[in-house]
Amino acid sequence: MTLKQTAVRVEVFDAGQGAPQPRSPHQSSRPGGHGLHIVGRLSSQWGVEPTDGGKAVWAEIARPADVG
Repeated sequence: MTLKQTAVRVEVFDAGQGAPQPRSPHQSSRPGGHGLHIVGRLSSQWGVEPTDGGKAVWAEIARPADVG
């Protein structure tokens, strides 16, 4: 987790090579597959970056303007 002036950046790492894909259409009644839907709704942006051992999936959550 990194605190930036305008956002909080959260990164998770795993050894998988493929980029995650949101399930479409999202169905709240279906078990599993909700992570990227939640990330997309809460974050101002998110993405995937390759690493030597796999990938990092990151999201930035905007900070309120009066904090900091």
